[in-house]
Amino acid sequence: MAKAKEQPPSSANAIETGAFGSRINPELEKPVSHESQNLNFKVSAEFKKRFKRYALDHDLTMIQLLAEGFELVQQKRGK
Repeated sequence: MAKAKEQPPSSANAIETGAFGSRINPELEKPVSHESQNLNFKVSAEFKKRFKRYALDHDLTMIQLLAEGFELVQQKRGK
């Protein structure tokens, strides 16, 4: 007997809206590309290295780390 194919989660449960209005699928944990926008600014080489290392060590994308940090700053300082 063949295995029943699992149904993907409904879009209402699979997609969440993150900071900057990006939509993130929690299962894939990647922004939906058609809604992504460039955010360009320069940081020091040392900051970039630390930021990338922290994201890697905590199994996050750099976008997720930036979004989470921004959310925390908004909570701390008010929106």
